[in-house]
Amino acid sequence: IRDYSIGYIPDETSEEDGNGQIVLITLAADLGGIMSSEIEDVRIDWEIVAHAANGASYSINHGSCGTFKRSRTMTKKEKDNDSSRNRFTYMHGFKNSVWPDLDSVIKADIPSESGDVYNVKLSLIDTGHFTKQAYEFIRKAHTPDNWVFGIKGVPEQNFRRNTKDVAPVKKSPNVSNLYLLDVEQLKDELANNMKLRLTDSGGQESGFMNFPEQSEGKYKLKGFFKHYESETRKEKVENGESVGFKWDKKNTSVENHFWDVRVYNNSAKYIFIDLIKRTEPTRYKGLTWATFVDIILAS
Repeated sequence: IRDYSIGYIPDETSEEDGNGQIVLITLAADLGGIMSSEIEDVRIDWEIVAHAANGASYSINHGSCGTFKRSRTMTKKEKDNDSSRNRFTYMHGFKNSVWPDLDSVIKADIPSESGDVYNVKLSLIDTGHFTKQAYEFIRKAHTPDNWVFGIKGVPEQNFRRNTKDVAPVKKSPNVSNLYLLDVEQLKDELANNMKLRLTDSGGQESGFMNFPEQSEGKYKLKGFFKHYESETRKEKVENGESVGFKWDKKNTSVENHFWDVRVYNNSAKYIFIDLIKRTEPTRYKGLTWATFVDIILAS
């Protein structure tokens, strides 16, 4: 936890930390809830992340659009009031549709410590569930200034082999606005980032995660950081040696939404670089995060 404020881009803090300029702002959203013939009750969990030049990150804000909450995680007071609360839907065009709230978050100006104004450049929307409604939002929300793409995790049937060598993200060959994620690999990356500590000289390595001061009920252990403890890495052992792994929830009652959302935000760097490459394939062939940063700093 750092001493910068929720809802502000810590551009001056990033420079002071030795991480360089803030070069990309991303948002990731995880869709949850129920849509059936009997009940509609949904919630979108989201987080905005600022990516610094050296690969360190700063969480800017997190929140939820909608109302859904699993009964086993409700307090007694929430259960008593459950029947009277307003429920949200993923259906578009309805008064209680959740999508306008998310659209407002994506397109809002974000102030910074220096007085500059930033905007989310790339938003990633989970399409593993409520797929039709998610794609409709993506088509409407995507603009030249605010790129909005769908993502879908590609789970392993049993476990991911250690010898598997693929990119963490892949453009879908069938859907133009969709990226497929190697979720096991990305979860490993996030777990490794969580272990990072300041260097002996006080610096931060690529992947180091910074979070703002707790306020407004946000960035608390129970409602946010507990999600980072929701899954465990299970090893696949053959002949006494580890040959693979798979990430699973520790149990069915834990909430892992903000863990998933950070996995998606980490994938955003790879997706953004791939999208830049596609704008001018010849010019940007071989583009990496480091060379992208060099271009930004030189402009």
